[in-house]
Amino acid sequence: MVGDCFIYTNSENRLNYHVGGEIVTISHLDRTQYILGYIAKDSKLYLGDKDLNVTSFALKTAVLEYQTAVMRQDFESADQILPSIDEEHRTRVAQFLEKQGFKEQAMAVSVD
Repeated sequence: MVGDCFIYTNSENRLNYHVGGEIVTISHLDRTQYILGYIAKDSKLYLGDKDLNVTSFALKTAVLEYQTAVMRQDFESADQILPSIDEEHRTRVAQFLEKQGFKEQAMAVSVD
């Protein structure tokens, strides 16, 4: 778990996280992999397979914390977290907001 998000792989070789009833796919994996851990200072999630190959995925804690705050409808906290989210991740955040029915906030967050 990172924040209030549950991160997992499934039988369809997808790396997902669950936040507030929403399942978000991080990546489609090309083989079965297992979560080894998350290192917050690097913002990296590490997975390994049975052949001891290790793969890392960028997973920004700020994005997960923002989504968690939105799901709790704690927009004050979400507004405080937003400046720490890089512009390259704002589109993903805007899509998340739109799916949750917060279209005005999505337009304000989006960079495109």
